[in-house]
Amino acid sequence: MNDLALYTKQINAVLDYINAHLNEKLDIQLLAQQTNLSTYHFHRIFTATMGEPLAKYVMRRRLELAAIQLRNDARKSVTSIAFEHGFNSTNVFCRNFKKHFGMPAKTYRSMSRQENSK
Repeated sequence: MNDLALYTKQINAVLDYINAHLNEKLDIQLLAQQTNLSTYHFHRIFTATMGEPLAKYVMRRRLELAAIQLRNDARKSVTSIAFEHGFNSTNVFCRNFKKHFGMPAKTYRSMSRQENSK
């Protein structure tokens, strides 16, 4: 197996782990151990393979899943959704949500409701 195929296999295994534990604290050292690579080398391989650093990937996935829940579950508060998706505080969630989607989470939710009512 060549290096590229091995790295792809290792990164895919890590992606499966991340997706299964997305709402938990994800430690780069633990993830690197799963690939039998040093933390430094794992970070380089992950970034090259995925096109974004590990922390940015995890943040994006959490925000995308939270956005789906904001749109589909009007009964849950923004705070509850933030905590369910691995954010330690509502402020961190709201700041990152606005940065990623270009609008506050509450605005996103209300826009989704308007679209669904048409």
